[in-house]
Amino acid sequence: MIVRRRFLTLIEMLIVVSILLFVSGVIGFNIRRALMTQRFNTETALFVDSIRLAQDMMLILSRDVYLKVRPWSQDQGMEYFIEVEGGVPKEWESVIKRSHRVMESVHYISFERQDSFPSQPGMLELRFQSRGSMMSKGELRFSSHEDPFTGAAMRRAVCLRGHPQAITSQIVSQVPFRGEMWTACKGSEEDENFFKQLTAYMVEEVLQDQPKKSGSKAEKNHDQTQ
Repeated sequence: MIVRRRFLTLIEMLIVVSILLFVSGVIGFNIRRALMTQRFNTETALFVDSIRLAQDMMLILSRDVYLKVRPWSQDQGMEYFIEVEGGVPKEWESVIKRSHRVMESVHYISFERQDSFPSQPGMLELRFQSRGSMMSKGELRFSSHEDPFTGAAMRRAVCLRGHPQAITSQIVSQVPFRGEMWTACKGSEEDENFFKQLTAYMVEEVLQDQPKKSGSKAEKNHDQTQ
């Protein structure tokens, strides 16, 4: 018995190729979207780390510290860096250098200010002054799109409460209305009390080792003289 094989027609081959191209396109789009999301989340997380660093330096060094953001490379991203009043101590130079970074996936950043600090044209500045008695207050907003109110944009927000605090960022999944606060700074009185208690604990954790270190050093020098 002779079995005759049926060959694919041209139309059938085109259908198969079209299906393969469609599937590969969907997979490629999803991979690209996942990479963009990961880069955006990583860059905003590193920026939040720099906010924490600026706050910790203010508390530890008892100096005024500034975190500044400005456009980078013809508006292709955002560059940010830390400045310390009176200069950076030598032991902090490497830490400050590592905190100087560029955000290429963040195309929009704004600070909805609730304080009386003056704004600088072409630059966003967050202030950490007077051991926490004078600090920037408001809502810091990030977006992967130049228009943060478009549905395709990824958004995050950080609430700065004007005093030392545990700093975190929040995902803003729903498109916010123009002119309203994003989710970061919305909260009840109970939330505010919780943040104040958390702030007090955090400041104590940051500062508690400083007197011990200086004290142990003084005791060591005293023992050597004897």
